[in-house]
Amino acid sequence: MSHSLEHIIPNHLTQVIKSFYNALSEGGKIFIEIPNDIEAETFTMPHTLFFKKEGLIKLFKDHKFKIIAVSDFNKKQPVTDNPNNPKEKLSNFFSKVRQLIKKFIPNFFLEFIRLSMIRIFINNGPYTQRPTIRMIVEK
Repeated sequence: MSHSLEHIIPNHLTQVIKSFYNALSEGGKIFIEIPNDIEAETFTMPHTLFFKKEGLIKLFKDHKFKIIAVSDFNKKQPVTDNPNNPKEKLSNFFSKVRQLIKKFIPNFFLEFIRLSMIRIFINNGPYTQRPTIRMIVEK
């Protein structure tokens, strides 16, 4: 879930999190990335929910998820986006590489790649200067 959780109608949040849990197989994971609007002090529409890292952890723990990894990026950074940012261009490149990997690499390599992507997801990026929270949870 990349930049989607903050758009849920607040009254629907509990039901949405429950539906995520019910939709996953045992051991299934959700990768979450959300802007840290509280850190950035950018409380703007269309965001309807705002999370701190601790609150996000509690939300998913309260719904029986195991927290695999959590990180936050760009604390106290200026809130600007630059479409010519080399990191954003690199992100687009890696997106295309991931598509090729899914299409051409046999399944026995996918598990190795999946575990590597978990480490990359938590330890790299994001490709914006906005404060961001990332988390991986598991059923």
